[in-house]
Amino acid sequence: MAQALPRQAAEGDLRMDGLTRRWMAACALAEGIGIASAAAATRLTNPDSSPDLWPVLGGAAAAAFIEGSALGVLQGRVVRDSLAGVSVQRWWIPTVTVAFVGWTLGSVPATMASGGAEPSLWLVVLGAVGLGAAMGAVFGAAQRLAIRHLPGSSRWIWANVAGWAAAMPVIYLGASLPSASTPTAAVVVIGAAAGALAGAALGAVTGPALRGLSDASTSQAAAIGSGYQRRAS
Repeated sequence: MAQALPRQAAEGDLRMDGLTRRWMAACALAEGIGIASAAAATRLTNPDSSPDLWPVLGGAAAAAFIEGSALGVLQGRVVRDSLAGVSVQRWWIPTVTVAFVGWTLGSVPATMASGGAEPSLWLVVLGAVGLGAAMGAVFGAAQRLAIRHLPGSSRWIWANVAGWAAAMPVIYLGASLPSASTPTAAVVVIGAAAGALAGAALGAVTGPALRGLSDASTSQAAAIGSGYQRRAS
């Protein structure tokens, strides 16, 4: 019986308000690590603002793997403790796959278009919202594979659409702050701060959906346990 229940229900050590705070912290830390890595990779592979495609692509791939791994592991630990039948590995695999492919391929057009006129701020924000919504749909659909056994799991896709639409503009605005003369260490710090803020926004928006899934997981596990008890009697 104890094995059928998620740890939240079995141990009672993670209250719902605590779940939201822990989820937001996990998302903030993961994105802080990920965007700091991306900032460092961009500066190290593009020191003269005249990037060659392959070094930049390699740096983007490395940063994407770091970001996806951090997000998959840190989110996965929270999900494992609050949803029945979900392991960290089961959550990490689709998360790191989407991050690696999406961020790596997404760096190609930006690299090839470098050197042109800078778009206006509102176009950057608008584009980031659209890109975030699209990435959120892919993230949500991929992560849903790990939770499709739970009632209402399709809502996770829409929660990620909204969450990444809120997070991506913060990342892009943070990326627009440094100039070519900004020291690399400062660029990394700005990236970490922007990533952490974006991750907190992601966690705040998707947190209610996770709470709903946690409730569904607890109810499902209780129903299964009740069924076992009735058959045993």
